[in-house]
Amino acid sequence: MISPPTDRLHKFLAIAGTALFFLGVTIPLDRYDQSVRQFIEAKGKVMELSQAQFRLSKWLDSLKNPPQNDSVTAPADISTPLSSVDRARIEKDSAGLEREIADLSVQTQKQIDLAQHLERIKTTWFVLGFMCILGGIVIATIGFIIWWRQPENER
Repeated sequence: MISPPTDRLHKFLAIAGTALFFLGVTIPLDRYDQSVRQFIEAKGKVMELSQAQFRLSKWLDSLKNPPQNDSVTAPADISTPLSSVDRARIEKDSAGLEREIADLSVQTQKQIDLAQHLERIKTTWFVLGFMCILGGIVIATIGFIIWWRQPENER
């Protein structure tokens, strides 16, 4: 009958290698999955901010350079035509729109930087998990080989 390793080095190697293997499978894969989800959220936020920036830029351009037929193109959320009072108020707020566009640009850049950082984290967790799995397999294999080569009366 095969009995488990005794209190020698091979017992420690076998148990530590097995534990390292399971840790390498569970923790890094969970962290990898979390970083992938955060990466996707950051990329989605970049797309939202880019679309909002594009809409505001287009609207600001149409306010600064009105079309020849004197109708201002409003964003999708404004359905009524603008009166001359509204147009004057919006022209005064064009500086505010420009600041908002600049703010969206900064937010977009921050989200891009976050996405790049999350990509590096994802790679780090992948490498760490791979090293733990490979190291665990090697250490456990060495421990079990030493244990198996022990004479039966010394196991």
